[in-house]
Amino acid sequence: MAVVSNRQRAYAHIRRKMAAGELSMGEHLSEEALAKEIGVSRTPVREALNRLGTEGLLEHTPNCGAYIKSFSRQELWELLELRALLEGYTAARAATRLGPEQLENLQRLCDEMLRMCRMLRDQKRANFTDDEKRRFSLADATFHQLVVDACGNDRVKRLVEDYGLISKLCNRNWDSPKSLEFNNACWTWGAHARILRALKKHDSEGARRWMNDHIGRSEATFMKFFDGWDESL
Repeated sequence: MAVVSNRQRAYAHIRRKMAAGELSMGEHLSEEALAKEIGVSRTPVREALNRLGTEGLLEHTPNCGAYIKSFSRQELWELLELRALLEGYTAARAATRLGPEQLENLQRLCDEMLRMCRMLRDQKRANFTDDEKRRFSLADATFHQLVVDACGNDRVKRLVEDYGLISKLCNRNWDSPKSLEFNNACWTWGAHARILRALKKHDSEGARRWMNDHIGRSEATFMKFFDGWDESL
């Protein structure tokens, strides 16, 4: 069994915090606090922060330490465009590689998202609770992760994961009352259902097209969250 070093533990811990939406752009990362959370010395934490800096996720300021990188609107838009291209590629490759068990897992995730949409409709609620939001977001993210995993390209997989982290770090207005979560949730489920139909048919071009459409539309919605919702919307 491979031994996980303290540096690897620290690195994985910080990335998990990013993926969970616990950190945001411009936030200072304390080596001491992180070391206590993980149960290691400050040295492996410092090494992990340096690695995340080389990956473009952190910025280091002399005598101040590490901060979550702040992305400009233009930088974020360019990253989202790259993500759309990469996820379209992963969907096209996955369509020829997914087996019955993987397709069943994707179907279960779609079914869970649909169930939660129907729950909001039946209860005449516009918004998810915080716990429900986390569950829906997890089903959404897991669906994409399974498709990326199935593409069989580790380098592309890592790039997509990094872009997903950046989206989490930048999505500062996710809790806005203007997010219209019921409508967004229904649209997200529908997009996933179309992608899954193409995957089940082993239709590479269809999977690519629907994934590109899904990510492209998500970009526009995401930028509204990033900019802040106009009160007239």
